[in-house]
Parts: sequence; structure tokens; C-alpha cells
Amino acid sequence: MLSGTDALRPGLAYIMGLNPGGDPKAEGYERSIIDSVDERRQFSCYLNECWQPRCNGPEGACEHISSGLVKPEYLVKHQRNVAKLANALSLDLRDIFSANAIFARSTSKATLAKQTGHSMEEWWRVCWPVHQHFLGIVRPKVIITLGYGFGSSAFGLLWNVAGKPDYRRLGDNGRRGGWVFDADFPLPDSKLKTLVVGIPHPSYMAVGAELTEALHALAS
Repeated sequence: MLSGTDALRPGLAYIMGLNPGGDPKAEGYERSIIDSVDERRQFSCYLNECWQPRCNGPEGACEHISSGLVKPEYLVKHQRNVAKLANALSLDLRDIFSANAIFARSTSKATLAKQTGHSMEEWWRVCWPVHQHFLGIVRPKVIITLGYGFGSSAFGLLWNVAGKPDYRRLGDNGRRGGWVFDADFPLPDSKLKTLVVGIPHPSYMAVGAELTEALHALAS
């Protein structure tokens, strides 16, 4: 999870990336998912975790962090752009439940199968039931995916689960705009009627002005 455990509660939005980035064999990545969560509260990887590529400091206590938060000047583009997304929703990032679609780490989507032994589709089959459980708790009005490529983001994975419904533009017509579709997802004990919104991947660009307004309207 990219958020603290206390964010797993009813809420407006649910943010979904694709999968954790990084070499799965690198030092520090051998912990289990449960151990890595460790009951973190009022936490967001986008605000509290140092993503500086050359940082060798201790986790949570490196020179780039002060009072538990990454100093603004050391937030990477991805973190800054997700923070802008939260502002568009008029929410604190630490209050938004966030998780990657696939829980396996790889240096890129292209290396996922080689580095983990399973394809994206195979991972999704075992991870989706976990998201169904999470969604049954959060019951979000909108699921926001980081990226909107049908073969390279959570947007495409959810679109397939939803039965490939019609999708439409949201906000700006250029690269800073998004795509949206209406979805009915089966959950363990019910169904969830929600919107799935794919936004520009925050590693590359922030949401545009019109998409920001559209997201603000969804949150109103």
C-alpha cells in the first residue's frame, strides 16, 4: 500500500498505480508486504518516503526528510504531481487509500515477467481479489489510475474487469487530459458502481487545468 492503514476506510477516492518500481533483488526489498506496511498511520509514500535515486540514508530518517515529511525541494516529479492531484480533489493525500494494481516489484513493466516469474496478467489475477476486498471497504466514488494506457496501466486492467465499457475524454483534449468510464465491479459481498479515471502518468506530467476542474467537480 502507498497509504497508511488508517486510510483503508470509506472515502471519496482510490488511487491505483501499476506496480512498485525498483529491482526486486535490491537490498531492503526482501521484506514481506505485511512487514512493509507495519501499521503506518497518517502516511503517504508520496509525502513521507524519500524517492531520491542517490539517497543512501536510513529509511525515514535521511537528510531529505524533516519531521517525518520529505522536504518540498526533494520531492520527485511523481510525488509532486500526485500531490497536485490530491489538491484537485480537495483531499489530504494521507486520507486517500492508494495501492498498486500489482504487488510485485520490477524495474519496468517490460521486465516484470523476467524479474518476478509471472506476467502482468498472471499477477493481476491474484491481486484483483485483494483490491476487491479493499474496494468493498473504501467504496470510492472514483478510482483514479496513474496512467491510462490500455496495456500499460491499471486503467486497462480495470477496463477489462468492467467488461470493456465505452470510455470518454475528461478535461483537457491534449496529453494532460484524462479518460473515464463507468464501471460496476463485483465485490465479495456486493457490487460497486463507480467511475474509473485515468490521468496522465505523474512521472511525466501533472493533470491539466481542465482535468483539474473536472476532478474538483467530481469531489464536490
